[in-house]
Amino acid sequence: MFYRLKKDTYVRNYDGIGYITSTGIFNDSVVNGTGAVLLSLLNRQPQSLDELVNKAEKIFDSANHMIIYKDAKEFYDNLVEKKASIYSGCRSLYFQIRTNTVI
Repeated sequence: MFYRLKKDTYVRNYDGIGYITSTGIFNDSVVNGTGAVLLSLLNRQPQSLDELVNKAEKIFDSANHMIIYKDAKEFYDNLVEKKASIYSGCRSLYFQIRTNTVI
């Protein structure tokens, strides 16, 4: 699975709290410190869950790979389900076409 931020979504970290602003639907969300780290890994280019987990492992150096994988997948899928902040797709090229992304 690949994930990326929507083009109208902005992520900010302040004092360990993550803020998500989606200007297209005028929606703001707040996540805890762990969510803030996972959000900080996203950008507007599709990245596989494995890529995101590998980056997270460098930050959460004492955590188990499978725990990070499970938590990251649940976190990102939750945001996708809300249709507020990020897109997901199965293959990178398909994902770019489906979401009208030019890379």
